[in-house]
Amino acid sequence: TVIDRYALQNTLLPNIFPMNKRGVVQIFYKAAHDGVDIYILDERGALFYQKMAFIDRDAAFNHFKLFFDSILNRQSFTLGESRSEVTAIRFYEVVTASATKTITVVKREVNGGPRMRSKFDIQVIGDIAEGKPVFTIYCDDRDFSSVEYDTELFREVARYVLSKRRGGERYPIYIGDMDLPPAMLEHDVVNGYIQTIHYLKYKRRIESQLNEALNSLSSAE
Repeated sequence: TVIDRYALQNTLLPNIFPMNKRGVVQIFYKAAHDGVDIYILDERGALFYQKMAFIDRDAAFNHFKLFFDSILNRQSFTLGESRSEVTAIRFYEVVTASATKTITVVKREVNGGPRMRSKFDIQVIGDIAEGKPVFTIYCDDRDFSSVEYDTELFREVARYVLSKRRGGERYPIYIGDMDLPPAMLEHDVVNGYIQTIHYLKYKRRIESQLNEALNSLSSAE
């Protein structure tokens, strides 16, 4: 990929795209004044971006490592390891020098450590029923399903999460694992392969719905 450095001034893309490697999922973390910027290049070079509330670098990396480990292990089991295109997952921190504004991309190792603030992981299981997506969301020892809660599903999950937080803290909800059928994701119809970015997009979509529900509880209660 060729990047015109003048066309993309004041962005990280000229620093990130030249590092793209086929088969490697790369996660870039950059602390900002209003949170954290997460950039991810997937195994085919597709770019994913998400603005997150401020979280510790190692906690963010561990969150995504656990998420990728789960979906890639499941995909390898479904498709067979020989068909998986992901050969490695790498983590980087983007650092800007305060004096010169020079941007440096530093590789980081992830070997376990702090996790994002949560007493439990949230897992989303999806399916298609009568042509519509349905979900079961597991939180700690509870499960919430579309069958039971219908359009109130995300609100009920958010209410439960809020009830488990000390002092009713209202920081964002993030998903630790997802199991979705190919029919719910965009995919390559030639060989059935689903890129990592499609899982990330769906993860972000569900998180957005959960956090909208959380915010509605915050203002109403």
